[in-house]
Amino acid sequence: MRVTTREAPEGVKPSWNGFIPQPLRFDLCPGDEPHEEEIHAMKIMAIVDLARDANMQKVRDEITREVQGSWKLFSSGVLREAYATGAPTRVVFVLEAESVAEADAHLRQLPMVAQGLMQVELIELRPFVNWSMLFAKE
Repeated sequence: MRVTTREAPEGVKPSWNGFIPQPLRFDLCPGDEPHEEEIHAMKIMAIVDLARDANMQKVRDEITREVQGSWKLFSSGVLREAYATGAPTRVVFVLEAESVAEADAHLRQLPMVAQGLMQVELIELRPFVNWSMLFAKE
């Protein structure tokens, strides 16, 4: 996706390092010439849950390495958000990657996911554009 942006004024740090939902045109500094920026990352939600047939001793043996692996993904910028849920065996991650396949490959590096102790459901997140109906001219 190509997004047209303008340079931020000196001292202002843009905060759009992640997903930009649609091509945007805006003026930060009137009179500046626009430049094109290539945006590739997409957001993917991962619902990670204990596999039904997971061996609990293996889970106990691997949990520390699993958490260390998720920290590595977080500190590298791939894993952007992590949430506990009401189910004690389930977490929800939000990742940024070029594709769902790339996000899956990152998660498959986690020891418990790699061993099949955890199951992963990946959901590509897209912009919620329905709010645009509020501003449509009739």
